Amino acid sequence: SELYDAAVEVAKMEPGRARDLATGKMLLKVSQLVPKTFWEKVSSLQILAQLLNPKTFIRNLIGNAIFMAFENFSQAAGVPLDMLVGTVTGKRTLGMPGFMTQVAGFIKGAKEGVEESLAGIDLKQINNKFDLPRGSTFDNRAMRALEVLLNISLKATDRAFYQAAFEDSLRVAMKLAKVAAPTPEMVLQAHLDGLYRTFNDENALRAALVKTKRAFNLGATWGMGDMVIKYPGTPASLLMRGIEYSPFGFVQAVYTLAKGAGKAGFDQRLFVQQTSRALTGGVLQVGVGIILSALGLIRGRDDDKRGVKALELATGVRDYQINVSGLLRYAQSGLDPAVTKMRKGDMLVSYDWLQPAAIGLAMGANIQRGFEQAGTFEIINALNAGARTLTEQPLLQGIRRFFIGGDPIKGAVGAVKDIPASFTPTLLNQFKQLNDNISRSIASENYLEEMANGVRYKIPGLSGDLPPRVDVLGRIRKMYQNDTNNPFNVFLNPAFVGRYAPTPASEMVLDIWARSGETIQVPRIAPRSIKVRGVDRPLTEMGQALFQHYIGERTALEFNGLAEDPKFKALPDHVKAKELQGRLTDIYQSARINVLGVPPQ
Repeated sequence: SELYDAAVEVAKMEPGRARDLATGKMLLKVSQLVPKTFWEKVSSLQILAQLLNPKTFIRNLIGNAIFMAFENFSQAAGVPLDMLVGTVTGKRTLGMPGFMTQVAGFIKGAKEGVEESLAGIDLKQINNKFDLPRGSTFDNRAMRALEVLLNISLKATDRAFYQAAFEDSLRVAMKLAKVAAPTPEMVLQAHLDGLYRTFNDENALRAALVKTKRAFNLGATWGMGDMVIKYPGTPASLLMRGIEYSPFGFVQAVYTLAKGAGKAGFDQRLFVQQTSRALTGGVLQVGVGIILSALGLIRGRDDDKRGVKALELATGVRDYQINVSGLLRYAQSGLDPAVTKMRKGDMLVSYDWLQPAAIGLAMGANIQRGFEQAGTFEIINALNAGARTLTEQPLLQGIRRFFIGGDPIKGAVGAVKDIPASFTPTLLNQFKQLNDNISRSIASENYLEEMANGVRYKIPGLSGDLPPRVDVLGRIRKMYQNDTNNPFNVFLNPAFVGRYAPTPASEMVLDIWARSGETIQVPRIAPRSIKVRGVDRPLTEMGQALFQHYIGERTALEFNGLAEDPKFKALPDHVKAKELQGRLTDIYQSARINVLGVPPQ
């Protein structure tokens, strides 16, 4: 009776937004007649736990905004090429982007997105890149409110950028065709443009990952697939954008040209877009990465030895960082390259979250580094570095385990172990982070205990009992170093911020490595097991931490002294390295006796 009355009321309404909303609400009531399954609720609960936090909203907002800026630049760069190709084909397919049209479309889309999210409907039926459920999953009012809040932060944001692209695409198409009203083909193309700009488009990689998730789920609504690849649309679309906005995009353009050469079916618009995107990405992403890397202001993915990376991490340096302080000095100095070298206290900001631009930046950084070290352009390594900015994101750790780690069985065991932690709200973990800045280990010889530790680590008040991690210099590791653990960085800043904090010991060791490539002087990392009378003896997590604390603290003490010794500083690098290696061996043997109570090797 209620549905019948609603249908009658809808039938009386004039076509327009009000009627569309009423129809959507009526259809929502129809869908609510079919109760949600237990596994649908489990899936939605996991999504809420992982995505309902300010950082996800800000990352989505900034990512969409920056990509639209790149698309606008690419579109503007493509207009002259389109005009040139048009002299042969006799037509035009691209026009200059309209800023005011996009602003109006953004405002309209944001308003409609929020309106529909509050009503629990989705009139555009856009495939959201996070695969958020359509309609409400829960009957509980509080849970429904959380779903609405998540939809506003993600769906409404995507809807705003979608509408901006949609409106501008229609404007350009109508202007080029000199018509007052759009054709169905124009509307369809505008829809596809909107999906593309919000990473919601369909592509071969996305389809493959969706099938992979379903296969791991064995056809169920929720299962192992949600641990391996919870959001299949995200990595697919981002990786495709990274490829398209790189020199590899020219390959796509050549293929499009060859495919349509001499034929009436030549897709001029696609060819021009592919070419201009590759050019834009090559200049603004890969090119900028190369330049900043040459100046020492950006890092890509460095395949340095484990000890070197551990020592760099102890100084605040990690992969995929930009030295913001050095960049500011460079700009203020009038582009003097002499001021770009890293200095103590410099602010280092991660950029791997800035997808898909991070892919091109990392590629550029690694191309320059490979050429500097080996004199060759290591394109494959550069592409790998770019791809890893994506696969190393927390939401994609399942992919990394199964398809990159090389041990699917171990990946499956790890995925099951992480199930409880994946339902612990990220926002709760951020509150924990603000009050407990210590990096802690969840490892345990007991599988169930390690599973529980993964949850404890994310909960305020419970994480403190877990053993702290120790860095290579024997100090307790912190998540945010040098007073960067503050509410802004923890709750809002999608980038990871740190400061360069070298010690005399770390500077001495890394300088020797940088000049000579020698690593025998690099401080030791505590082993997972030691040999006692020819038999491997595993170390507990606490035992490993105590061992690392001992050798790290002793190493820092002795190395800091040598770093300040004028006689030692005057020695050649190879002599220094040999002396430091001997000290490390003595310290290691001492740790076996004093920490573990076992004889030296």
